[in-house]
Amino acid sequence: MMNLCQLIVQSAERYPDSMALSIPLSGSEYSHLSYRDFINLAGHFQRQLIQSGFTTGDRLVLMIPPGLYLYPLLVAMLGLGIVAVMPERGLPKAQFRAALRHCRPKAIITVAAIGKFWPLIPELWRIKRLVVDRSMIGMKQLSASVNASDEAFICRSLTPETTGLITFTSGTTGMPKGANRTHGSLMEQHRAIENHFPSMGHHVDLHSFPVLVLQTLSMGQQSILPHFDFAKPGAVNPPDVIRQINRFDVTRISGAPAYMQKIIGYAQRQGLTFPKVRQVVIGGAPGNKALYQGCQQVFPLAQQHVIYGSTEAEPIASVDMQTLTECWAQHDGYLVGKPIDVAEICLREIMLSGESGALKAPIAGEIGEILVAGPHVLSEYIDNPLATRLHKIPRKQGGIWHCTGDVGYFDDSGQIWLLGRVNDRISINQQRVFYPYTAEKRLNDLREIERCALVANPQGNAALILQCTCLPQELLTILEELQLADVTRIYQISEMPVDVRHNSKINRLELKRLLSKNALTVCSLNREAV
Repeated sequence: MMNLCQLIVQSAERYPDSMALSIPLSGSEYSHLSYRDFINLAGHFQRQLIQSGFTTGDRLVLMIPPGLYLYPLLVAMLGLGIVAVMPERGLPKAQFRAALRHCRPKAIITVAAIGKFWPLIPELWRIKRLVVDRSMIGMKQLSASVNASDEAFICRSLTPETTGLITFTSGTTGMPKGANRTHGSLMEQHRAIENHFPSMGHHVDLHSFPVLVLQTLSMGQQSILPHFDFAKPGAVNPPDVIRQINRFDVTRISGAPAYMQKIIGYAQRQGLTFPKVRQVVIGGAPGNKALYQGCQQVFPLAQQHVIYGSTEAEPIASVDMQTLTECWAQHDGYLVGKPIDVAEICLREIMLSGESGALKAPIAGEIGEILVAGPHVLSEYIDNPLATRLHKIPRKQGGIWHCTGDVGYFDDSGQIWLLGRVNDRISINQQRVFYPYTAEKRLNDLREIERCALVANPQGNAALILQCTCLPQELLTILEELQLADVTRIYQISEMPVDVRHNSKINRLELKRLLSKNALTVCSLNREAV
């Protein structure tokens, strides 16, 4: 029996007066929660959830921006065994409604700015609606004022198979799937992260990945929430975050490429470095070489890592940025490093027809779909046996292989290189299969290109979409070297569509939709044009 909250309760018992969370408000003001305040507020929320009739196993949509209320509420629910359903805030309305129908929650807990739209969502009409920051018509308000009479925090003993959270895949290849994050898998993920990135001494963390805030709370460390909109990390105002790094003597920072590029690029232009930062983690999507070189310059004394993982398996592999940049041009695709200790990897053969072949042990240079197994790998999707059957393969020795949908290979030193997604492969004249990262990595390193994407166009062959100031001189040469010049049409776009979570992954479905509507500007590809 277990409960992930046991670790956070232990943190509160050991360090009651230490700072748990610091939340930016307006201007330079902050709201601070010590570990004692945090666990008391979580216990206060538990009383109200129980009084509202909720019990172990109930599913409640928790749609609250990271801040003063989210983490105490989340921990309150985990402690009671109530399942927090956590859709992305930026989901399109149709996908949000589909997620509600699929998960069948008993209630939604949100803030007034989001809750005011509940009459427009039919799936919310017949469930309980709770609001946490101020009163609203049609919603019950939860109090955030802790009462002295509140009892101690409740941490129920649960089986490892008990669902703790339901989060969703990024949905870049279709409708997001609900991932079953059990208390056992959450605990194993915690161990995997801590074993790979051990906490050495006191840390002040500035994580833009919400799941790492739970990790920090479990270790009794201090979390500063970044001064930005978690729904739009790519729109961060760098000076706001840099002021936080200096004000709180931040020692660890993490983020996706779009977010970190803004921070690092601004620091470079201002000639700033942050020698007190001891650890930097970038993940969620591939970045370009300049990003990782800039990170080494701006955080000169930090351990710097790129993490590879997925919603269903976090983390899978990692590589330090010095190794990454030194090996950058050695092979095609993006280097993501060696698998972490608890992750087992095998490859599934991909046939020219696109069908999946046999599973096999990795052999250097052989390309296939990456499958991962380990105690931290999620074994199923919530109430979705078809998706579970498609993406999970039972193992003879127990457990499952999770099919990541990523295509890659191992090099001679046991490191993984990614070439793209299985569904993003491009058939060249129906004779050759090409994966997009090989071209995109080289093109994204060109100064004129901010982002690019190589996708299959509706007429077959390839379409290259560029977000750039002008066509680079090297463009034609690179395409000729990759044997793509005669089979690729070039388009320009003012702003590349990206995922709602990290603002870093290319939304290739949207690009294909725009191509089918002839909504992109065509560029002439010839030597005079470039």
